[in-house]
Amino acid sequence: PPGPVRVVNVGANKGYAVQSALRRWVMPHLSGARWRRAIQSVAAQVNSGELAYFSAGACDDGTYTTKVGSANRDDVHVHALELVPSTRRALEAVTLATGVAQYVTVHPFAASNASGFVLVDNTTSPGGERNHIDRCKLVGPRCAQPIQQRVITVDELLASLKLSQLSYLAVDTEEFDALVLEGAAASLAARAIRVVEFEYHGKRFAA
Repeated sequence: PPGPVRVVNVGANKGYAVQSALRRWVMPHLSGARWRRAIQSVAAQVNSGELAYFSAGACDDGTYTTKVGSANRDDVHVHALELVPSTRRALEAVTLATGVAQYVTVHPFAASNASGFVLVDNTTSPGGERNHIDRCKLVGPRCAQPIQQRVITVDELLASLKLSQLSYLAVDTEEFDALVLEGAAASLAARAIRVVEFEYHGKRFAA
């Protein structure tokens, strides 16, 4: 795309959308397999069997080959939003291990159709593929240590980042993608987002 490439990844989890964007526009050698090895190394460091087990993603994202486009650009930046603190820390470690940290900002909040706060379980293992908001509707066995995490709309995020144009919006929020897109309504109506990718579940708030 013309101009600086700016990517927002909502529900970044293990970061395969991050890896895909960077391989396409910055580092053609940054394969899914290399990203997965970094995830497995981080999993060993934090002793997380779940992160190791899901190191390729529940949909085997780590086995896909991204088409390389205008690689070796230096005007690319990815904003990764991840709700779960442990997963966020693991993703930051992976960006450092793969040498791409200067191209990525991992934000400590999620996106929805309204800005505010939600409860998540601070004891959640990194890299899980479950919906974590439902687990903390009630404090109890399913939510051992609830903490508040900020949520923001995509419209508000782009305004705060002073982005008039977004190259790519990738959304994977385990059945809540439609709410994220609702929070991007003004940007979409203004054609401020060039490409949108989301996951289809066919149930709940799915897009």
